[in-house]
Amino acid sequence: MFLTIIFKKYLDENFYISNKIFYFQLLISSLFYILYPAKDYFILSILLIISIIDIKEYIIPNFLVLLLIPIKILYINQSDLKLDFIPMIFLSFLFVLSMMDLGLGMGDVKLLSAIFIVKGGVFLIQLLLVLSIIIFLVGIYFLIMKKEKSYKFPLGPFILLSYLLI
Repeated sequence: MFLTIIFKKYLDENFYISNKIFYFQLLISSLFYILYPAKDYFILSILLIISIIDIKEYIIPNFLVLLLIPIKILYINQSDLKLDFIPMIFLSFLFVLSMMDLGLGMGDVKLLSAIFIVKGGVFLIQLLLVLSIIIFLVGIYFLIMKKEKSYKFPLGPFILLSYLLI
């Protein structure tokens, strides 16, 4: 709810999000606020914003992925501190690599790496399992409906759905 209102101007200026989509996003974000604890609310709100941008533009903005990192800092556990350096180094490497003009965006990989940092390895494995099942079912649907052979679909909404199902 709060993040949706904060990012309305940004979404309007950069991605031309209509008012209908904004109100839908505000409604879903309000449900997240009611149903989930604060940590998950912020993660889900950011994933919702990412999903809408990914559906419209097929990109995942880096700064939205980076917004997930302060959530980990707020809820840091001293026993996990040593294990957090490896994914942080990996995520930093991905950001440096994507800043180079190699045609390599890898927004979904960076998003999954940020979720790994915030929620941990066990959660990421569960998320990837549910994500794989959802993508498999969507692929079967496309095969049955005999759509085009080349499919391009945004992964952001499927990551959000997988997060909700866990």
